[in-house]
Amino acid sequence: MIEFEDHVKAHQAAPILGRLLADFIKAPPQETSLPTKRLDMPKAMASIQANNHWHDLTLRLIGRLVRDGLTDEDILAKAGEFQCAGYSLEQTVYELRVMIDGARRKGFDQVKSQPAVMDISQCPNSTEPLLKRLSDIRLQPIEFLVDGLIPANSLTSIFGSPGSGKSFIGIDVAMSVSTNSEFHGRPTRSGKTIYVAGEGYNGLVQRGYAWLVANGVAIEDADIFISRTSVDLPEADARDILFDEINKVLEPDDQLALLVVDTVSRNFGPLDENQTADMRRFVAAVDEIKDKFGCTVLLIHHSGHYDKSRARGSIALKAALDAEFLVEKRDSSLFIKPTKMKDVEEPKTLKLKLQPIELVNGEESVKSAVLELVNEDFVSVQLTEKDQKNLANFITCHRSLYPDHPDDEDRSLHRDEWQPYFIGKCPTEFIDARKKAFQRARAALVRKGELVQSNNVYTWTVSGQTSDMSDEHHETDRTDEDTRPRACPLSGHDVDENSG
Repeated sequence: MIEFEDHVKAHQAAPILGRLLADFIKAPPQETSLPTKRLDMPKAMASIQANNHWHDLTLRLIGRLVRDGLTDEDILAKAGEFQCAGYSLEQTVYELRVMIDGARRKGFDQVKSQPAVMDISQCPNSTEPLLKRLSDIRLQPIEFLVDGLIPANSLTSIFGSPGSGKSFIGIDVAMSVSTNSEFHGRPTRSGKTIYVAGEGYNGLVQRGYAWLVANGVAIEDADIFISRTSVDLPEADARDILFDEINKVLEPDDQLALLVVDTVSRNFGPLDENQTADMRRFVAAVDEIKDKFGCTVLLIHHSGHYDKSRARGSIALKAALDAEFLVEKRDSSLFIKPTKMKDVEEPKTLKLKLQPIELVNGEESVKSAVLELVNEDFVSVQLTEKDQKNLANFITCHRSLYPDHPDDEDRSLHRDEWQPYFIGKCPTEFIDARKKAFQRARAALVRKGELVQSNNVYTWTVSGQTSDMSDEHHETDRTDEDTRPRACPLSGHDVDENSG
């Protein structure tokens, strides 16, 4: 039991984005999204005067009035109609001035047109030629938000089944970045962090506090803001509201480092994740956020209904990602396995353990948990029977081509060496089907860490392997001992493949 009441200080919450505070723990979960339908002026004004969604609706009404050509004086003359309960008239005028200024900065008072064809001369870098010789382009090193794991200024996704712990990972990354702390031994690029919480609001706050206590970080050092509602990101009006809120919490010298969207489905609006066109709208929306603020956008997403090894919805999302990770939970352990790394070397599977923690504030107790690193070099291996046979095929092929190769050394095969052997052993009748089976087999073994691919060369390492691998062994002599736990390469501890 850990006391944290000394960490708690009174801060005024932003209308939508609230700083991580203990009094938020008692707040009921918010499941509603920001309004996105075309604004009904009379109904909106009635809701404002009834103090329902005051800030959201007032912001949209001010944007409409600016767009309609009203002057600042005309709008401020209506301040009495917008006055919110608990606000003085002077405070209301101040809020309205901020909203008016924001609307004019965004050009609401100007007629906007989109040319059918892009005029390159109007681009920010119009002084630069469109085409440049490769030798004239400076090579830029890849920068990371989380060293070796999450690229900076990227679109990254973490997906997994319900209850897999993906939100635990999301808040852990967010807290690390917002407090200039390491993410389980990996340096981070520090900066302000926004967490768009579409679900599990109270739980996220509890986990944020648990992280602060477990890491010995003062609450004042956590530069993180959490939304009280989801945001319909594909809808331009909802994004504008979010942008205004972000700009309010950004100081002149601030850099927004990370924006977390938890989850994709809760911030997707009424669109269909399975429709390519709808997913592209969502991708365009989060790309706009990334480009506008120069930050990394981290998406928390669900796995597929039937195929848990891939994210749910249209493949258009994965195509747009710079990095993607699958989260699997086994007992109290979480495994973070990379499934896409666009421009950087793929890291090894990360193994973390959930550690329960109890927070005490006065006479109240709140139970939560934090993540602890078990072994970042642990490779989570879950081989199916088909995978085992395909790996045995690789080993047998190597032995047939290189009979004098020592058993205690790594084995490598070029694709052109392995493919004919695999096709020759494949029971499928049609040659095209055999080739596709080979492609699936090698991809699965690389993805699960059994083979390392470098160009067209595949390598199997003997480190951590416990059994004699051959076609005959796996097809005819398989025993219960073949399913014994594999040894973790660095720690030497036995790890059950099935339980984690």
